[in-house]
Amino acid sequence: MTRPEGLTYFAVIGLFMVGWHLLRRTFWRPATIARLALTVVACVLVMAPYLVYLHHATGLWTLSGKVGLMVDIAPAYIANDQAAHDRAVSALDSAGTEIMWLSPDRFNKSLGQYVLASPARFLWQVRQNVAAAWHALFHEDLLAPWIVALIALGLFGRPWNRRRWRGEALLWAALAPLAGFWVFFVISRFLVGVLPLAMLWAAVGLDHLAGWTVASTANLRPNPGRTTGGRLLAALPVAVAIGLSLWMAPAALRHETAAMPWSHVDAGRWLADHAPAGAVVMTRHSEVGLYAGRPVIASPNATWPQILAYGRARNARYLVVDDVEVTSLRPQLAPLLETGRDRPLPGVIFAAAFDDPTRRTLVYEIEAGP
Repeated sequence: MTRPEGLTYFAVIGLFMVGWHLLRRTFWRPATIARLALTVVACVLVMAPYLVYLHHATGLWTLSGKVGLMVDIAPAYIANDQAAHDRAVSALDSAGTEIMWLSPDRFNKSLGQYVLASPARFLWQVRQNVAAAWHALFHEDLLAPWIVALIALGLFGRPWNRRRWRGEALLWAALAPLAGFWVFFVISRFLVGVLPLAMLWAAVGLDHLAGWTVASTANLRPNPGRTTGGRLLAALPVAVAIGLSLWMAPAALRHETAAMPWSHVDAGRWLADHAPAGAVVMTRHSEVGLYAGRPVIASPNATWPQILAYGRARNARYLVVDDVEVTSLRPQLAPLLETGRDRPLPGVIFAAAFDDPTRRTLVYEIEAGP
């Protein structure tokens, strides 16, 4: 419930239950109303700790802590502009004391105002997000072609009738909240909620294929009445599906592992060995602090004097950057890539550098301020 789409699930499933009972003319029964009321109470209880936290942090009663900032993030994601995304979340707020991701200023923007300011722009973004959802589902790492084939077989391998619609209507309803991402932006991990539903239909397709395999093989035998080996034949499609899954998983793991910034891990381990206990690390990359075992603060996207002042105000002892970050997101930090000088920028001293196939990560010690 700490993600905005959680509210959408609550609304869609609630409407589904109400509609279900209205169609069956059981809505006005005391037992039905009691169960629906219990569902609302349970949802509110689950949400309550987060809502209270948001009120404590912002002074406002709000259902989500993300919507305001998403208005700025969405165009950057749709345009695949990582630099614009970094400016949206890491720029300093109006007071110049906190990054936008952590600032109360993030709540000052309204989705409604954003839509009304330019409905045509909003509709264009929705259209782009629909295309992005299609690509994420069928052309990235969520649904492989052979799984899509099984889903199609599960959906259309037998005719639909009223009984089947009643039995599977909730599955269709559970897909609806995923359309909520079209309002903002779509990346594949957001759509992982499709997988449990898709796997149910794929399992139906697999079961249909197993029955077809057994029946077709029996029809080809000289003595169709014999059933020897039927169970093994029924298990064959399942074995093939398991084999494909086991073959694809290591390949995906190798691909993703090769792209990981392992120099961040090396920098974190170096800090674990060389940084004093409790030394604060300023960086965009939280994994550095994880491997260092040190507290981390996010580095802002700002001028160098502002970055230095921001870190010193939070007692930062180290700054960690990498060349991809500096080159593509924060070119104002380009002098930090000149490791031939101990002090490429005022206030920091070069400490260490680590390389991996994708980038170079640099560690600087922040000098104490005046």
